[in-house]
Amino acid sequence: MNWFRKNLSNIIFIFLLGLLFFPPTGKPIKIFIQQMLAFSPQIKSENDYKQIHFTDWEIQAKNQNFIKPLENLNKPVVINFWATWCPPCIAEMPFFANLYHEMQGEVDFYFISNESWEEIQGFEAKREFKLPYFRYFKEHPQWPINSIPRTIVINKKGEIILDETGIAKWDSKSFKNHLKNLSNSHN
Repeated sequence: MNWFRKNLSNIIFIFLLGLLFFPPTGKPIKIFIQQMLAFSPQIKSENDYKQIHFTDWEIQAKNQNFIKPLENLNKPVVINFWATWCPPCIAEMPFFANLYHEMQGEVDFYFISNESWEEIQGFEAKREFKLPYFRYFKEHPQWPINSIPRTIVINKKGEIILDETGIAKWDSKSFKNHLKNLSNSHN
């Protein structure tokens, strides 16, 4: 009994660590921790903006039609590369859902995966995130996808103002204000 009391904190630590590696409990715990540690994304300074090229890049919509999201930039564009199996991707989806529902008329959003439509629709039904999902078959030449989640924000001039890998708090007040300013600009 004395040994148990003496090692109780170690036993609890090992138990909690074990929960992280047990798939039914590990994924939700990882998602929760990542949401708690998420930060507001930082927009680049104008000197660091990069012009996009390859405006004919195509992605596939749910109706199986292919679209060119960068062809006519009359709104700012938010592109998020994600996957249904990726805990950081899932952790940032509530932030994106809030942002999308508040700004969908002012900003074009593309949530892009290379998974099958069955996997994407299963995720959508289970998680109930009603977002504009797309598939890609070929990476954009400027954006090789080495890790996800990855989010790219493009202004109306066709300049990349943010290229963020990893989770962020996309519905933060500062980021929403920046997107509103981009949307209201006349360029």
